[in-house]
Amino acid sequence: MQNRIKSFVSSTSRWIASNIAWDVIKWFVSLLFGGIITLRLPEGIIGAVSNALSPLGLSALDWVIAFILISSTLFGALSLASPLFRWIKIYVLRSDKPNLVQGNEWNAIIDFEGRKVGVVMISIDNKPSRITENSVAYNVSARIDFYDRKDKHLLQVKCGYWTKTSPEKFFIDSGKKRKCSEIDFYTHETWYLPVVYKWEGDDAAYAYDHASSIKSRKLGKLPIKFNVTFVGENLKPAQPLKYLLVPQPGDRRNGFWIQKK
Repeated sequence: MQNRIKSFVSSTSRWIASNIAWDVIKWFVSLLFGGIITLRLPEGIIGAVSNALSPLGLSALDWVIAFILISSTLFGALSLASPLFRWIKIYVLRSDKPNLVQGNEWNAIIDFEGRKVGVVMISIDNKPSRITENSVAYNVSARIDFYDRKDKHLLQVKCGYWTKTSPEKFFIDSGKKRKCSEIDFYTHETWYLPVVYKWEGDDAAYAYDHASSIKSRKLGKLPIKFNVTFVGENLKPAQPLKYLLVPQPGDRRNGFWIQKK
């Protein structure tokens, strides 16, 4: 607590000093600018301005001084208010709702039943703009829709399988769990979704569905597009995350080349 108080006092002192220094600089520049205008303007112009302002009882020099005072006061008030505006922007206007965003994606090549299997994995991060008790998304499920290169809908996985284990571990249990995978997504937490897999020597790709048996959700040949849509409590509606899968060149054709869209 003592360190927090010291930090607060130190930051507050620096903020006050910087604002005072800024006001002094602006005051000096305003005086210099007003003095130059007053000294350098032709006498005819100054006389004309004085005559125009004489009914108000003010000379041109009086108005220059008044302008300097008013502008310096306004600039000073804005300088003092700017931290308040920043605070409102950060703590009031910025949303504290969960924000599920694209993380990394990778092509994992694993050994399964004596064959090589390429698995598309994507990571999802919860990065809200502001962290409060409302930043957690509850009972989050992921719906995955697959399309061919001409945007024809191929199939849908109604509830993707969330995991934090290695591809080998969840792939061994593939098809054994029938329950929809829903999770609580906490702030700055990362979860992973296995999406597509491809067997060695097989040109077709398959959608990963933990509630279905292996090779039951055939997609066909690459390229393939897929969208990931999230549904959950305390989760604001958002556009689906979009990806494109194309074959890897060369000797790594058992895997995928993954592109975010």
